[in-house]
Amino acid sequence: MEARVETRTQVGAEIRAEVQVCEDVRHSLVNLGTGEVLTGELHVADSFGTRFVGLMGKKGMPTDEGLLLKHCASIHTFFVKFPIDVAYLDRRMTVVAIYQGVRPWRMVTAVERGLHTLEMAAGAFESRGLKVGHRLECRAR
Repeated sequence: MEARVETRTQVGAEIRAEVQVCEDVRHSLVNLGTGEVLTGELHVADSFGTRFVGLMGKKGMPTDEGLLLKHCASIHTFFVKFPIDVAYLDRRMTVVAIYQGVRPWRMVTAVERGLHTLEMAAGAFESRGLKVGHRLECRAR
């Protein structure tokens, strides 16, 4: 049986990739593939409670606003009152799957390599040209 050996460089790169995930609402999310600003305001859900609540109970979402669910690889739209676009992101913030117009009372299951989830108002991804393979980056506003 062959043992896997990780060098400090490999581990350090993984840590740096993880650190780039946004920490608070004072960030925007930029599509490095197009240069387009995806969100003027990005909310981050990084605890069990904030991920669980997500968009439940909200009546809508501005088209320039997004919710990043850190370390969340599947979502539901129970008690969400409007359709949303959902993108799964890997640890480097690269889009690995997109689901558009997910209606209330649905579940979207995990995808391979999906680590984080971005939720925006339905139609936001199409209007901004977001595609699988695009890499996203958090930038200070």
